[in-house]
Amino acid sequence: MKFDEQLNDLAVVLKAARVGRGRTHREVADFVGSSAATISRIEGGSRCPSLRMLMRLSRAYDLPLSTVFRALEAREEERRRDRV
Repeated sequence: MKFDEQLNDLAVVLKAARVGRGRTHREVADFVGSSAATISRIEGGSRCPSLRMLMRLSRAYDLPLSTVFRALEAREEERRRDRV
């Protein structure tokens, strides 16, 4: 899998977590100590978050980091099935 696909998958998973919890970019940014623009860029797939930022985001969404990685694996598996 290409890095860009993985980054896009991560962006989709993180955005879904934020939207599903009814939080704004600003609310999440304040919680993690970042800017709303940074959160937007991460969710847009144009910025790759550090592990530290991923950990902060997972806490902001009350979502274990392992769940984020499982969601990424599920998206990858779905893509593989679609290619067959």
